[in-house]
Amino acid sequence: MAFRLPRLPRNVALFDPKTGYATPLFQQWWQSFAEAIEAEIGALEAAQAAEAAATTAQAAAVTAQAAADAAQAAVDAIVVPPSGVITITTNTVLSPSDVTVLVDATGGAVAVTLSAAGGYSVPVVITKIDATGNSVDISPQGGETVNGGAGPVSITTPNEQHSFTADQVSQWFG
Repeated sequence: MAFRLPRLPRNVALFDPKTGYATPLFQQWWQSFAEAIEAEIGALEAAQAAEAAATTAQAAAVTAQAAADAAQAAVDAIVVPPSGVITITTNTVLSPSDVTVLVDATGGAVAVTLSAAGGYSVPVVITKIDATGNSVDISPQGGETVNGGAGPVSITTPNEQHSFTADQVSQWFG
């Protein structure tokens, strides 16, 4: 940006020889000279303020991006529970994706073996869906427990339901 000051014509007297004061033309020139300097200083101050605002905005953008990244990481860390619904009619070993188990024991007793407790972060709901008196026997994996024992937990009433929650180590409760 070019800085141009007003020029005083060469043939203008600076001072009145009679009074010793500055001439009106010199006073006008001096006023315009001072205004030009003030305008340039104002422009420089505005540019500095704009630069400071841009720096502040950049810092805010970096902070906002860091917050957005942290929020995304928190969302990514959320464990979405499996949505597996299965219907079984025979002896079955559950997998960690099996969270809702509908058991039809019409053909005879059905043994359900829970998956390893370490694989579950959500409850497993097991429901007997038939109207017979045949049992649904629920047992943990070898070496694990259900309600403190080796099991099984039996369901014999039609539409009876049990919810089992793992400690994510080796125990089931339900």
